[in-house]
Parts: sequence; structure tokens; C-alpha cells
Amino acid sequence: MSPQEAAGLVVETVNDGIEAGEVTGGISEEISHKIDEILRELDEDGDLAKSVEKVDELREKVSEALEKGEINSAARASAIDDALQRLAEALGAEP
Repeated sequence: MSPQEAAGLVVETVNDGIEAGEVTGGISEEISHKIDEILRELDEDGDLAKSVEKVDELREKVSEALEKGEINSAARASAIDDALQRLAEALGAEP
């Protein structure tokens, strides 16, 4: 899976959560913005380690959003986290 495909999966998983009423607040925009930023920077400088670090930061944000209630489904938070893990792996992180 390419980083672009993996990023698309993250966005799709978040969007499914929005439609299901499980993702609210600013977390969806934050994830989308950060994913765009990761892909843009990857195209610009190809720094995989920096990109993986940003994915890890997003995974932490998803966990915080679940605690704050911006994501109100543990299953949805887990699905988003799994998609982010796939993105990190597509960027070269160890599984």
C-alpha cells in the first residue's frame, strides 16, 4: 500500500465516523489537515522519519479525542488508529 493509499484510508475512516455521528468537533479537520501536510512534505523533501513522527502525533491526538468525547466510539477510534498505523508502515515504520 502506498502512503497516498494509506492516507486515503485514514480520511475515509474518519469520514465514515462523521457520517455515523461518531466523530465530532475539530478532530476530523485536524486529521485531514495533518494528512495533507504529511503527503505534501513527503513530496517536497521525502523525509520519512519526520512523516512517521507526525503520524505518531496524530495517533496520540485520536486517543485524546476519544477521552474528550470528540470521538465517541472506541471502535471508531481504534479503526482510525489502525488506519494511521498502516500509514506509518507505508512510510517505512516498523509494524
